[in-house]
Amino acid sequence: AIARALAIEPAWILLDEPMAHLDGPSRLELFELLRSALRNTRAGVVLATHHADEALRLADDAVVISAGRIIQQATARDVYRRPVNLIAAQATGPAAMLQNRIVRPEHLCFTPRDDGDATIQRCEFVGPGYVMSVLVQEDVVSVSSDTPHDVRCRGSITIIDA
Repeated sequence: AIARALAIEPAWILLDEPMAHLDGPSRLELFELLRSALRNTRAGVVLATHHADEALRLADDAVVISAGRIIQQATARDVYRRPVNLIAAQATGPAAMLQNRIVRPEHLCFTPRDDGDATIQRCEFVGPGYVMSVLVQEDVVSVSSDTPHDVRCRGSITIIDA
């Protein structure tokens, strides 16, 4: 269907969840074909998706819409790295407010300490490492880690790059 749409050389093409019903390998294969096809056309593309990682990989520019309003429009890189608010940040991946700053899992480091104010609630293996849900005071934040930590382990959270 995408090939047929591109064959007529439209000014714009709308892709509404184009990979929604595909399994992992098929999704990756179609993603590469789609990216290649879109590079070879002059058509503008509007991609509607709930998969922020795919949108960020395909997009030059990104628009975050919440409650029917545009809340941020910028390059995909800027929307991810410099979100205007927590809603925009969460639209493009895991994010939380910590010490009045928007942080992502890769911005945080968990250090085990018996007197720490943070407690691990969940630790999951995700391929390249681990993602932990950590309770800090009354907030739960996601933290990336190269090593697993036990649930209920106490420690502290440090912002390493935000």
